[in-house]
Amino acid sequence: MQNAATAAGVKTAPWLRQMVRQITITDFPASWQEARPAERSHDSRTYGTRFMLRLDDPTREKLEELSTHFEMSAAEIIRHLIAQATPEDFPRSWHMRAAERRVPQTRPSRMSHTHEKTPLNEKGTIEF
Repeated sequence: MQNAATAAGVKTAPWLRQMVRQITITDFPASWQEARPAERSHDSRTYGTRFMLRLDDPTREKLEELSTHFEMSAAEIIRHLIAQATPEDFPRSWHMRAAERRVPQTRPSRMSHTHEKTPLNEKGTIEF
């Protein structure tokens, strides 16, 4: 492997990553494919979406505290908190940023090749 990477003029790790990316299911023997279960053993049969969180230490500690206190998994604690959350539970700055993104911006006219701004009416549309 190192000889092949050296011959290609690259370092071993990037060469190996590129080789692994090119492997497909059909590169494995048919007997391996037949033995492959349709569902992995650790896949949830209840929940269709999975994601990972990166937590800072205070947040991780608080989650562990709640999990221990209620004798529930961290996932159950998080699901409960999300299910109970309302927009009012979030910081005011988040609301302001969301509102800024929803406000129609002044856009250049498509009829003109200049960069003049065409003001929008009260409905957020351009009047011609």
